[in-house]
Amino acid sequence: MCDLDAYLPSYVTFRCFCRVYCPGTAKRRIKEAVIKSAASAASPEGCQAVIKSAASAASPPAKQSTKNEGKIINITSIAGYSGLPFRAAYSATKSALHMLTESLRLELKPTNIQCCTLAPGDVATNISQGRYHVPVKKNSPYHAIYGAARKDMDAHVDDGVSAKTVAISINRLIQKNKLKPHYTVGPFLQRFSIYLKSYLPAKIYEFILSKFYKI
Repeated sequence: MCDLDAYLPSYVTFRCFCRVYCPGTAKRRIKEAVIKSAASAASPEGCQAVIKSAASAASPPAKQSTKNEGKIINITSIAGYSGLPFRAAYSATKSALHMLTESLRLELKPTNIQCCTLAPGDVATNISQGRYHVPVKKNSPYHAIYGAARKDMDAHVDDGVSAKTVAISINRLIQKNKLKPHYTVGPFLQRFSIYLKSYLPAKIYEFILSKFYKI
């Protein structure tokens, strides 16, 4: 995580953001939780881009809404749509957030609060430098394939979309009148893989994944 304090706009701006988009008295929690979630790009550049976009969206409109309304945008991952090798915990937690959001949408039906997920694919940040990897012994049958998969992961990050692209997507969702349950942002093939999984037989999709990761 980057140093949020170095990039936070004034509290007045975020107070406007909470007043316009966030109901209730949870301003402090929203300021901390939403911004930290949006700034999870794990690099100063990504952090700055995301927060600047949120700040621009936080500008108070000409006529402020008096209704108790708001938007919850959960940042998940395209990895949450498939069980990826060597990222089981990551895929599982992102998938859980998708289901949590779907449940929350139903629970919030009687209110004016909307909820959705935004699932990024690979984003070009320095996240690979901060990853913790469980050491694999040289005599392990996973040593070679894990090493190759790790190199592929880092290469995919380098070829990912910019943090600014993700920030723009968050900004657009904030401005939308009606939110669908799920949105994605990222490289085309990664986003397209979600639809492939929906239409292909499970064994064929698994075969494609195994070939992609050289397993």
